[in-house]
Amino acid sequence: MNGTSLNSRPRHEISASVALQGVLADGNGPAHTSRPDTDPRAPDCSNTPPSAAAAVPADESFDDLLALTAQVTGAPLIVLVVEGQAHCWLAEAGALAEDLWREIRFCTEVVNASDGLAVIKDTAANKYFHAHPFVRNEPRIRFFAGTLLVTADGRALGHLCALGYAPQNFYTEHRAGLARLARLAVQQLEAAKKSSATISLNEQRLQTLVENSPAGFVLVDIMGRALYANSATARLLGYELSEVIGLDMFTLIHPDDVKHPLEQFAEIIGTPLAKTSSEFRVRHKDGSWKWMEARAQNFLEAPAMQAVACHLWDISARKETEAALRASESRFRRIMDSNMVGIFFWHRDGRV
Repeated sequence: MNGTSLNSRPRHEISASVALQGVLADGNGPAHTSRPDTDPRAPDCSNTPPSAAAAVPADESFDDLLALTAQVTGAPLIVLVVEGQAHCWLAEAGALAEDLWREIRFCTEVVNASDGLAVIKDTAANKYFHAHPFVRNEPRIRFFAGTLLVTADGRALGHLCALGYAPQNFYTEHRAGLARLARLAVQQLEAAKKSSATISLNEQRLQTLVENSPAGFVLVDIMGRALYANSATARLLGYELSEVIGLDMFTLIHPDDVKHPLEQFAEIIGTPLAKTSSEFRVRHKDGSWKWMEARAQNFLEAPAMQAVACHLWDISARKETEAALRASESRFRRIMDSNMVGIFFWHRDGRV
């Protein structure tokens, strides 16, 4: 069966490339309950689009599941509702995602009013839904089959539904197929949840490591402006974090030292994952100059970073020690060179 998933349309069809959020009037129950004795002259309140409806990016991981459900059920519209978002599959292109809010709401009403798998071969002939405004009026839903997505421990994750605009038979093999697909959907959702939890935990661990690192860590854009900085960076420079973010980090480097770091930065931004390191003086907020060692790597093309990552270490103490050692060596050499007494060293075997 040829079909079009709303979340797999071409990019230029923006309105059809979204999952819907906010189309369910009440996440805890039916938005509209239609009874057999409903007065057809009563105001059709449920025909009003939800003002809270909003478009959110669709999850392409559901595409295969939705297409397979359409193939098994033979229905022209498949709706998967998970965590307040509805992902839709259409047999033919043309409808906009925002236009399907009635079908999505109808799915929620019927599933919430049923136990397990619900099938309505002809809604117009059903004593409970024949007077429903979405049956009598647009979009004139005539067929429905849907089921809750329930985990082994009884947690409801959402629902999977098939809808049509003409009466349709739904045999035992169709019911069994839809039930199997519902179990597959639960497995997919549970696996995605575990994966997301693992990623979240790893992100928290990384964030903890970065924030508690004694070294400064800064993410800068292609112009050298700070996009992110850890607490150690603020301590090293004497600034508040809010003062560091957005700052051109090269403006802090001593004028006599800035040329080399700039040249190195310009070189690595043209090569993904390229690395460089340099030493230079940086102006502290109190006006003093601190020696820093910087190591940078280009992650501009990495989706999760899109920046150049820089580690900073305060090496002022090392530089002072090196300077003191050079001064001591210089003094010693001057003393030796100015001594009138000849000084020589010889080996134990008598060689000079």
